[in-house]
Amino acid sequence: MGGHARHSGALENFPTFLAALSARGYVVASVNYRLSGEARFPGPVQDVRQAIRWLRANSAAYRIDASRVVVWGASAGGHLAALNALACAEPRFDPPPLDTPSGRGVDDCVQGLVLWYAPSNFETLAASQADGAQTPDAKLLGCALRACAADLLRLASPSFHVSPDDPPVLLLHGREDEVVPFAQSVDLEARLRAAGVDVEFARLDGARHSFIGPNAEATRAATLAALERTIRFIDRVARAEAQDERRSD
Repeated sequence: MGGHARHSGALENFPTFLAALSARGYVVASVNYRLSGEARFPGPVQDVRQAIRWLRANSAAYRIDASRVVVWGASAGGHLAALNALACAEPRFDPPPLDTPSGRGVDDCVQGLVLWYAPSNFETLAASQADGAQTPDAKLLGCALRACAADLLRLASPSFHVSPDDPPVLLLHGREDEVVPFAQSVDLEARLRAAGVDVEFARLDGARHSFIGPNAEATRAATLAALERTIRFIDRVARAEAQDERRSD
């Protein structure tokens, strides 16, 4: 419903951290997408897919290693990142063609996924939420969750796109999250493990949505712990892909 790529949770100036990540040798692209007031589902999912394709299509110009792409999102952005990583073959998420070169035909599957406190199963959310059309989920889907068609709820749920060929996944979620239930990540982890997917799950005790703690010190500690875990995961996935390439050579 709101927000932009320059802000993430307790990090008021997210590009400062992204610059530090870039200094480690990564090409970083922070993607804005249309909010629910501009485009309903799957419009925002298509926006992220379009960005991945465009970056791959222009990888030579920006010195991007197109064989090692990790998508990372928090909350609503995490939901979109998850759909792009776990449902990269879903044709209903294909963006419409643009007048400028769009990367159509370019592979949009990725090699890693990082999710911070993201919704993953709209069926269980529908069962637990009050029946209303003003929730963020309902505004995205265009219907109160309990009134949405079952097929739509499943299409929009990353949990229902899990398959054995999914890339490695890192989940981070505060146990006290009052916006996106902690159980959402528990459900997704279980499905990923059942499919044999490489998954890590960091549970942050005492943290609410956006890793907000009971005081500023706790919020800072949770945020820094999440950032450190995220960097370690990205490094691990990137190194693994590089080693696979050397072995194939």
